[in-house]
Amino acid sequence: MTDERVSTRIITPDGELHFQEFWVTKRGEPEVLDVRFDGIEHASPTKAVINALESAHEVLIGPSNPITSIGPILGLKGIRELLRGKEVVAVSPVVGNAPVSGPAGKLMRAKGFEVSPYGVYRCYADFLDVLVIDKSDELAVAVDVEVLKTDILIRTDEDSMRLAMFLRDSLAW
Repeated sequence: MTDERVSTRIITPDGELHFQEFWVTKRGEPEVLDVRFDGIEHASPTKAVINALESAHEVLIGPSNPITSIGPILGLKGIRELLRGKEVVAVSPVVGNAPVSGPAGKLMRAKGFEVSPYGVYRCYADFLDVLVIDKSDELAVAVDVEVLKTDILIRTDEDSMRLAMFLRDSLAW
């Protein structure tokens, strides 16, 4: 995403941890008060990232953690603005009120987002066009994007193919 150094820092009641220390050493157990990206204010996207986004008509955000996986990319200068001119589809990494895997729930709450498909929508609302949520989920609040429903859980290669084919067949790309 950038050639500059950016590190994810997790703020806990006992102090600040590098994300790897929080996730690997502490096993994601500490309470999360906040998340910050050290160095993001001086980082710029690489020319390859800019070129890829400028030439793309559509962008697919996979079901990754919206705070620590996608968040640093969105924090780079100009990325959100570039996405506003594209057809952006995001696959939710949350089913019901729980992340599919990892600490996304704690991290979303720490950044003020509800842990739900609606919370995922809010993470991307300024540029999102389509949100893909699990077939078991309902959005309790109206959103101004198209919502598609399918089985979003990926446990096997076949699940990956099924989701990819659903996206291919459901989107007007």
